[in-house]
Amino acid sequence: IFSCFSQCRSFFLLHFIEPCETESAGEMAKAHLDRSALKRNVFLAVVVMAALLFLKENMPFFARFPPQHEPKIELPALTCTTMRSCRSSTILRLDAALKHCMASPCTQEECCVPAPTCATVTCPKNHLLRPNPSSTSCRRAACTTEECCVPAPTCETMSVGSCPLGTVFLAHPSSTYCKASVCSAKDCCSPASSCATLTSCPKNMLLRPNPTVTYCRAFVCTPEECCVPFPSCSTMTCPEKSVLRLNPSSTICGSKECTPQECCIPAPTCAHYGCGPGMVPKNEPASLLCNAAVCNTHECCTEAYSC
Repeated sequence: IFSCFSQCRSFFLLHFIEPCETESAGEMAKAHLDRSALKRNVFLAVVVMAALLFLKENMPFFARFPPQHEPKIELPALTCTTMRSCRSSTILRLDAALKHCMASPCTQEECCVPAPTCATVTCPKNHLLRPNPSSTSCRRAACTTEECCVPAPTCETMSVGSCPLGTVFLAHPSSTYCKASVCSAKDCCSPASSCATLTSCPKNMLLRPNPTVTYCRAFVCTPEECCVPFPSCSTMTCPEKSVLRLNPSSTICGSKECTPQECCIPAPTCAHYGCGPGMVPKNEPASLLCNAAVCNTHECCTEAYSC
């Protein structure tokens, strides 16, 4: 409005005050152009003032029509489903589709939670947890057996000779799974049978001494493990005036201990022994007892003396 008043004042001065006679023709032409511009500006100022007066008089009417604002378009808030990846040992939260982020992009703290570990997993039959399950993080909210479990070793990985005394290696080691990553005697060995379980031995054989503490190599004992031949007469000591039979080592006794009846015969005498050339029977040969089943020259004969 102040500008409009300034334009009107300039218009009044140019139109109602005569220009000086000393002005040149160029100055008068410039003044004519300035007056044309002022006329135009004064007209615009009058129009503006008339419009302002109209609005002032009719303001109560326009107040009934508040200005219409364009609706504000609100973009949907981001959810954690836009999270590309979580850092190590964390996973995307289960309610990622419902969790709205405070800003864009979403942050790890908003969308990621600590990953579960294999310590909470129960492995299926014949499987074991991986080493250090409490420090093995899973890739999802629920751990899988593929992430946390490995096949258990079988008794094939254990040496057959490692079973302690009184136990034997299992009959089917390839189908027997161990309860730890390294098989033990508890997994792969079972109490051995003793020779006391053998009901009988073959002919001319008897159970070994102390059969209850004589363990077999398998679940079923065999005669070869538990039975020994009956003793022979070679172990026998005959009573006085008796000697072992001929070939005592081939004479098998009928029980675990030989008897004189089985192994001994009366000691022969020199009565029927024939001495060789240059030898003569000793005195009273019938009373001379030999030390074996067959007498010898040393026992029964002496050198003959020439007259």
